[in-house]
Amino acid sequence: MTSRATAAAVIIGNEVLTGKVRDLNTPVLIDALRRHGVRLQRIVVIEDTLDAIATAVADASAAYTHVFTSGGIGPTHDDLTLAGVARGLGLELHEHPALTSWLVNVPEGPRREALRRLARVPVGTELVQFEGLRFPTMRVKNVWVLPGVPGLFEKKVAGIAALIAEKPVVAATLYCTAAEPDITYLIDAVVSRHPETEIGSYPVFDQADHQTRLTVDGDDVASVDATLADFEASLPVGSVVRIVR
Repeated sequence: MTSRATAAAVIIGNEVLTGKVRDLNTPVLIDALRRHGVRLQRIVVIEDTLDAIATAVADASAAYTHVFTSGGIGPTHDDLTLAGVARGLGLELHEHPALTSWLVNVPEGPRREALRRLARVPVGTELVQFEGLRFPTMRVKNVWVLPGVPGLFEKKVAGIAALIAEKPVVAATLYCTAAEPDITYLIDAVVSRHPETEIGSYPVFDQADHQTRLTVDGDDVASVDATLADFEASLPVGSVVRIVR
């Protein structure tokens, strides 16, 4: 496959690591990026500390085209993501004028002071507004800073994925009755003949009609079809149950 934009996800929260909250955001991100042709290459789950956030963000920002953080952007003591992103990218925090303007209708008091914390973001933060969402999405350099609330996360990811979309991946799956160890040498041969596609092989133990699932990803229909045709010709006669495109 040709070179594609890459991505990393940094899931932030002690509540995820301790099982108090189930991570529903990672599957949403995986699906959205795959549909839009962006290659997700790394997912890390880290605790709510400035050092952990800063280190993870700095490493990911340097290595991948896009970075997505999830969680830790509220007003409470453990919401350290924005400060961690700033530290990781070597930036200072400041009150963003556009975000501060949201406070004009909030009366003075504890609520206003709590919400003011939401306006302290890394210098250079870009605000991206997506239709149907009241609060803008924050991008700091190549880092998208997203909430941990699944409903909000999903809506923001949908907007971002469409914005950064690349050519969609063409994918197909072949189901085979032969056991994976018996056809490994055949799979290896097909892989060597088709470097333009990405091939995956997975043993299956709980299905009556197949024992191996082969996946083929490519940039175009022609390359995927050529790989599938090679598999059909190479695998034992009658072993291909079906192909799903």
